[in-house]
Amino acid sequence: LRSERMNDEVPTEGNQRRVFTVERIMIVAVAIVFVAVVGVGYLLLSDLRGGDAPRTALEAGVLQAEEALRADPDNVLLRLGLADVYFQFESYEDALDALDDARALETTGYAGAYVEVGYARVYEALGDVDRAKQYYTSSLEIEESFDAQFALGSILYAEGDAASAIEHWLGAMEVNPGAATLRLDIAQAQEDLGLYDDALEQLYEAQRYIPDDPEVQIAIDRIEARAE
Repeated sequence: LRSERMNDEVPTEGNQRRVFTVERIMIVAVAIVFVAVVGVGYLLLSDLRGGDAPRTALEAGVLQAEEALRADPDNVLLRLGLADVYFQFESYEDALDALDDARALETTGYAGAYVEVGYARVYEALGDVDRAKQYYTSSLEIEESFDAQFALGSILYAEGDAASAIEHWLGAMEVNPGAATLRLDIAQAQEDLGLYDDALEQLYEAQRYIPDDPEVQIAIDRIEARAE
């Protein structure tokens, strides 16, 4: 699906500006800092001091994350960042343990919702789609988020339930109306169901945000021909 880029896309004259959703900035940035910046720095410092350096980027990131957590053990975002480090390196059992620790802090609101998203991502990666759907749904019961709505829609579309996928993707659009590429996915699902007018409405709106995207025009031409 085109929308796996998970971007906000804002209409501008000329080149389009793309920015990540606030939720992904807050969680993914923590993981990036652990691995790409602090982890590498830890390796260099260990080498300069003659100590035993961590053997992998994962180990470096985890060591620094644990150090940060010792200073601030009740920081849910740090624990989510640690879980994401494990997730990115496909260390799924460790990711689940980190999420268990985050959930034990009795999180609510945004943080609580993203603990559930964390579980869902792990189980989806493990191929347990039913459990993943349960956790995404649980996340939405705590707080609305683009990521959970998008992910649920994607799973349901892959399962052949285009109508339910549209419902969740439209929910995602309510959270982030600027996610223009998601409109392509919605239009595809609507086209599958013969909802050509609805599909064209999504595509015309997408074209406002990404006017130079050839896929949008190709889809418009195809659906307009089918609607005649």
